[in-house]
Amino acid sequence: MGQLEHRAAPRPGPCGRRPPRQHLPRAGRGAVSAPDVEWGDVEQAAAAWLRARLGSGVRVVNELPASLEKTLPLVQVQLVPGGGDDGINDEVVLDVDHFAATRTAMWALAEQTRTALLALRGRSSAGLVIDDVRTTSRPAHVDYGNAALRRAVATYALTSRAQAPA
Repeated sequence: MGQLEHRAAPRPGPCGRRPPRQHLPRAGRGAVSAPDVEWGDVEQAAAAWLRARLGSGVRVVNELPASLEKTLPLVQVQLVPGGGDDGINDEVVLDVDHFAATRTAMWALAEQTRTALLALRGRSSAGLVIDDVRTTSRPAHVDYGNAALRRAVATYALTSRAQAPA
């Protein structure tokens, strides 16, 4: 029978410490470390993309206006806790709220938004390249407590890459 090959563990550096962590090199500029990269604003990039795709009849915001009933239909894009990064790729979780006067209009807006966001995969918006878009929670009705409004909420995970500072 063959024998298992054993590999030696990395040798500790001076004073018994492990050797420093190696970073991926950038062409011609040395190693990349956390302070050398910038993360783009995925919330703003997604909102800008939706503004361009949903048309002038739909208002896309990051914060709700005071008189919500007067600004329908409306889509709110918000960064929420979750996601993370591996030093190169950044995954951001967005909640998207869809407000309309009727359930039919709410569902149509939610599906139109979903289609538009999924089309962002592999494209650029607001100077940021979005590598991947996933629906993590499909649009679902969530009561807003206002008889004049219907709301559907969906959650999406968007992945982008770190960028070198300008």
